[in-house]
Amino acid sequence: MTKINGGATLWARQTIDSDIFYNKPDKWFKIWFYLINEVNHKDNKQFKRGSCFMKYDWIMGKTRATKNQVKHCIEFLKKDKMLATQKATRGFIVKVNKYNDYQTLDSYKKPQEKESKRNTEGTQKPHSLNKYGKYDKYVIKEKSAIFLKAWKDFKEMRRKIKKPMTDKAEEMLLNKLSKLSDDVKEQITILNESTMNDWKSVYPLKDRPQNSEAPQKYISKPAMTADQIKINQRRAKELVNKFSGKFSMPDSISKGGKESEK
Repeated sequence: MTKINGGATLWARQTIDSDIFYNKPDKWFKIWFYLINEVNHKDNKQFKRGSCFMKYDWIMGKTRATKNQVKHCIEFLKKDKMLATQKATRGFIVKVNKYNDYQTLDSYKKPQEKESKRNTEGTQKPHSLNKYGKYDKYVIKEKSAIFLKAWKDFKEMRRKIKKPMTDKAEEMLLNKLSKLSDDVKEQITILNESTMNDWKSVYPLKDRPQNSEAPQKYISKPAMTADQIKINQRRAKELVNKFSGKFSMPDSISKGGKESEK
C-alpha cells in the first residue's frame, strides 16, 4: 500500500449537506477546508489540538480569496459556532470547535452499528419518503394539492437553475418553511415567490428581496366613439388654423432672398 506523506483530515459524508458547502459562496468552504488542515492535529508547546496561529495573508495566499471574503467567512464560522478566534500579535489564534469529535475515527460508526443503535434506543428513525418524494415527518402528504403543486414547481425551478436539492436539503428547506409560517396559504405564497424570482431558498414575506420599483399596472381606456373622434378632429383643425399664421417666415426669406433694408 502506498504511503501518503503529510497526514490526513476526516470529512463526514454529511458535509455535502452542510450550510457552508451547499448554501454559501464556494470560496467559503475552501477557506474552511484550509483551516481544518492547518490547525494542529495534536498538542504542542504553543497550541492544543484543533488550534493554531493564523494570518489573513496566509489564508488569502492558499485559497486565492479576497480579504473581504475571508473576513465574512470567519464571521459566519464564528456565528455558527464552528470556529473561535482570539487576537494575537500580527495575526490571530484559531480554534476549531468539536475538532476531536470530527477528526477521530471512532466518531464515525459503521452503518450496521448506527442502525442497531437507532433500533435499540429508538432515536433518529430513518427518513421515509412518500410517493411525492417528501418527508412524512413534515406531514406533507396531508397538505393541500395547491401546496404540493407549489412545492413541485419550486423543485423544478431549482433543477432548471442547476441547483437541484438533495433529500437532506429538501428536509432543511421544508423545516425552514415551517418555521417561517404555520399557515399553509402563506407557505404557498412564499414558495411561489421564490419560484418566480429563481431564489434558492425561502424568505419571510416581510423580509423578501424588493425590486427597486414595481411597474405601474397598465389600465386600458375604453375606445372612443365616432362622435368623440369627430370632435377631436374639429378641435385639431381649429388649433392648426389658429396658429398657422403666427410662425410664417417673411416672403423674401421664404423665397431665398434677403429682406430689403428700410
